[in-house]
Amino acid sequence: MARLLRNGRKMLELEFTDALCAPGLQRHHHPQDELILVEEGEATLLLEGRRFRGGPGTLFCISSLEPHATEVQDCRYRRGYLLLDPAFFREAVPSPILHTLFTVRSPEIPRAVALSPEDHAFCRQVFRSIECELAGTEAVSFGESAAGAWLQLLMIRLYRRIPEWFPLRDGRQDAERLSRILEALDARLDDPGFRIDDLGQMVHLSRSHLSRSFRAATGYTLQQYRSRRRMALARSLLSETSLSVSDIGFRCGYGDTSHFIRTFREACGMSPHRFRSLLAAPDGQGIRDSL
Repeated sequence: MARLLRNGRKMLELEFTDALCAPGLQRHHHPQDELILVEEGEATLLLEGRRFRGGPGTLFCISSLEPHATEVQDCRYRRGYLLLDPAFFREAVPSPILHTLFTVRSPEIPRAVALSPEDHAFCRQVFRSIECELAGTEAVSFGESAAGAWLQLLMIRLYRRIPEWFPLRDGRQDAERLSRILEALDARLDDPGFRIDDLGQMVHLSRSHLSRSFRAATGYTLQQYRSRRRMALARSLLSETSLSVSDIGFRCGYGDTSHFIRTFREACGMSPHRFRSLLAAPDGQGIRDSL
């Protein structure tokens, strides 16, 4: 396993592993973006109620905090996974257009792509090269920089070969503006008084123009996107902290706990209390069976 840590925080993790000979779904989420490269066998990614099946040469894309599961169809299943902290990804890959691979994925964009043999080999080479740079017990000179460079090369290759996988494909100015909008929305998820008009002023767009352009680029309205990110943050806090439900609601921008519980139930199919109790079941079996 290759891993990059900063102040105890996981910036990157990469490993090639063999799956257990079990077809069960294991639903989970994590704060990192993820790429999964299938090397052998077949598996199905379950995400947002949709199923994406892939065999050797398939690349799966999963954004941070998205609940997902993998169903293994073949005991020979082998894959490499790459977890990326969003901040590290933006640092290693500066282009806002390339950021949209993870930050803006509307339901119309598939989460799996079958790579050509050449692109599969290149992707494997990138994964192995990053592994070599970071897997040792002792730091390699410029290992972090080299890993970032390999990552940027992979994103450029994917953009050139599979441009439809990137929601925003044209116009650097539009990409930079969208990046600022997304960062502002995520930075103020806890602010119940945040207004779309404030966002429009920040990027010098009218409310109507901002709403239309955001929907065109992402497939979501601003309110839908903000609600999705709030629920993702709530799931993360419920699973990773011991904060009370009311405190979590407050951190997600809900001043009224009842409103937060009602919204969470509508989005996740259960109350926050039920979600947390199922997480406490042995091996998380409760949450896997219920979601």
